[in-house]
Amino acid sequence: MIKKRRVILSVLFVFFVSFFAAADNTEVSEKSREGFFYVPNTGEMNFFIQSWSFLKKWEEEQVSVSDTQFANMYFNRIGKDFFASILYENFFRTTENESIKKQLKAYIENEKLETAYAKTVLKKLNSSAKVFEQDEKKRIQYSYEDKEFDENINLFDFVEVHPFEDEFGMLLFKNDWGVLTYTPEGAEKNEKRKDLFLMYGGGTNSLSIRIKEDENVLNEEDLEKIFMNDFFEKKYPNAWTFMEINKEGILENCGADHYFVGWGRGPDIIPEIDSGTFNAFLFNKTTQKVFSVSFFMNFSQINMNYEIRERLFDYLRFFTLFCFCD
Repeated sequence: MIKKRRVILSVLFVFFVSFFAAADNTEVSEKSREGFFYVPNTGEMNFFIQSWSFLKKWEEEQVSVSDTQFANMYFNRIGKDFFASILYENFFRTTENESIKKQLKAYIENEKLETAYAKTVLKKLNSSAKVFEQDEKKRIQYSYEDKEFDENINLFDFVEVHPFEDEFGMLLFKNDWGVLTYTPEGAEKNEKRKDLFLMYGGGTNSLSIRIKEDENVLNEEDLEKIFMNDFFEKKYPNAWTFMEINKEGILENCGADHYFVGWGRGPDIIPEIDSGTFNAFLFNKTTQKVFSVSFFMNFSQINMNYEIRERLFDYLRFFTLFCFCD
């Protein structure tokens, strides 16, 4: 059961009579900020969920948006320095509604927008879709002039999940994930370690998420082994950040005694591919458990989204905050 104290998906949907004005007073706190990262307050999180709900209804044609409203929305939401702004950007990147795509294309062309984001969106709108099967699942790849590609990774829609059917929960992007689980050596076949590896994407852009639960964490040495900071400092030399976050804003009632995040950016195994890792760790002293989530995403230079990858990396960094323990 979803408890009232949680702020992630417990907000009631409020229909936007004037949807693009609702968050004009949203202020991004400079507290706990490093790059484009901060702990949202409950008001910001409520607006994020309300925006997500509205955009889904728009996608399903349950509401309509005039050209004037559209222009105001784009101007006030796209490219701004608050995390819900990237939600709108991902919505427009992935919408499948033909009416919205037509409205979006007309606005960008009429306004002669030359931003990296606008150019990326136009490429996607002018691309062709190739449907194929991978691991017995239907996949779609978009091709722009057979030179640049989009692997159809959805970063707009998400769902609240409890991966191990216990007290740990998180927001998970809705993709048709490939899933790996682990069975401990010598265990029964149906006995799984609480360790999941989710994968989605293709050769020019992929996203993987590792979700893990460690028990019997007794001291700082145990924590350090789980954090694996030595590994990530070598993977991202002079580019790895790790910190404990104050339990404020949406983390005030997250259910963990300590909340840690870490992230790094840099070349992947192949230098032409850029990558980012974004980790979260929730430590509960009473149960002596650590729940961890690690997002890893990479982009090749022939991916349509390569020029806006920093915004997408920023967005993944925010999703390290959307975890909780009941």
